[in-house]
Amino acid sequence: MIQNILSKKTDIEVASPYSLAKSVMSNMDSLYLEFIKASNGGFFYSKSLHMYSYGAYNLEHDIVNLNRTIKNEFGELAKDSFFFGQDLFGNQFGFQGSRVVLFNIETGDFEDNSNSFSDWLGLLHEDGDFLTGESLLADWENSNALLGLGNRLCPKKPFVVGGEYQIENLSELGIVDNLSYNSELAKQIHNLPDGTPIRFQIRS
Repeated sequence: MIQNILSKKTDIEVASPYSLAKSVMSNMDSLYLEFIKASNGGFFYSKSLHMYSYGAYNLEHDIVNLNRTIKNEFGELAKDSFFFGQDLFGNQFGFQGSRVVLFNIETGDFEDNSNSFSDWLGLLHEDGDFLTGESLLADWENSNALLGLGNRLCPKKPFVVGGEYQIENLSELGIVDNLSYNSELAKQIHNLPDGTPIRFQIRS
């Protein structure tokens, strides 16, 4: 199962050698630890899937720093989760206990993704394009420059208010800037009834 995702790895220079404190390792899904030991994260599925690294020199790839950033930006919306990766748009994959969840950064909502990291890898193998956004990234790169390793694609008009999953509605944004921009939207609309007016800036 791990070999399936490793075969999709795009970049091998992102992270420093794997290191984890024993106290952290003891609380982790064993298959996830196997994956980290084999790869220490990086970029997969043509860079559409970003799996966070331990001890990365670049803080925008480091799992501890990114979890701290997400908690700072989203506050209570992101509590009780440990995030290990993100899709093309910056939506977060994370653990809540043994379950893998998807955190939508536009709405602040969680959805169950799978019961374990093993099940999540199975979903990824079955439909990696849906989970990561790989084909949309290919379309975007065919019309623009290659996506930078420190960037995600952010909708100019948010998807949650009717923005389309089309390359014309996408722009490149740094990983942390993307989280910050979307957190302002999520904090406004989380748990709001449909039709409630909100304020947001459409990106050019």
